[in-house]
Amino acid sequence: MLTALRSKSGGIVAKIFIGLLAFSFAIWGIGDMLRVKPQDTLVSAGDTTISVQTYSDRFRQMLQQLAQRTGRGISPDEARQMGLDRQLLIQLIREAVLKEAVRRMNLSLPDDFIAERIKRMPQFAGPDGRFDKQRLQQALFSAGLSEAQFIAEERSALLGNGVMAAVTAEMRAPKTLLEQAYAWRNQTRDAAFVEIVADAARLPAPDEATLKKFYEENRQAFSEPERRVIKVLALTPANVLDKVKVSD
Repeated sequence: MLTALRSKSGGIVAKIFIGLLAFSFAIWGIGDMLRVKPQDTLVSAGDTTISVQTYSDRFRQMLQQLAQRTGRGISPDEARQMGLDRQLLIQLIREAVLKEAVRRMNLSLPDDFIAERIKRMPQFAGPDGRFDKQRLQQALFSAGLSEAQFIAEERSALLGNGVMAAVTAEMRAPKTLLEQAYAWRNQTRDAAFVEIVADAARLPAPDEATLKKFYEENRQAFSEPERRVIKVLALTPANVLDKVKVSD
C-alpha cells in the first residue's frame, strides 16, 4: 500500500499541493474560527470540509478521554488554558489537508483490510489474546463513536499517514542539527556537593594552649615576608653629563 501511495503522492505536484494547503491554513484557518457559527464550516481544503460541530464533538471527546486517564474532570476553560483547543484545531487542519489530498489522488482501502487491522489492535484483545468485539464496543461507547465512524476515521488516518509518509520519506535533517540534537540528548553532568550541618559547624572557643600550638605549626602563615632594601648609585655618563661644566 505504501508503495502505491508513494507513487501517487511522492511527486512534486502533490508536495506543492499539500504545502500550499498547509500554508494557507496557517495564515487564515485559526483566525476564521473566531468568526464562525456552529452550523458553519470551520476548516475547508478544496472539497473537504470540517464543521464547527465536528470540532465541538472532538473537543468534548478529548475532555472525556482526559478525564478517564487522569481520574478527574477537566473543564473546557482549563483545557483552553492548557492549549488543547489549539492543538485540536491544528490536528483538524492537518486531517482536512490530508483527506483532500487522498480524495484528489483517488486513494482508498478495502473494508476487509480495515476490519483485519482493527482485529489485530491489542487494546481490543480479550484474555485469550483474540479479538473481543465487546471490548471494541465498550471503547466506542466511552469515546462517543459509532462503529461506522470509527472505521471511517481509521481508514482516513491510514490513508493520510500514508500520504504524509510518502511525502516526507526522503526528507533528511541537516547533519549539524543531528549532531547537536544527539549531543543534547546524550549529555551528562557530574555533580559534587558538601553538606554543612549548622550544629556540627559550631566549634568551641579555643584556649591559649591550642592557639599557641596552632601558631607554632603554621608560623609561616602569620609571618610578614622578609624584605631587603638596596640603594644604588648609578654613575653613568647620561646621569652626570648635565652636572659637568667644561671651561673654554
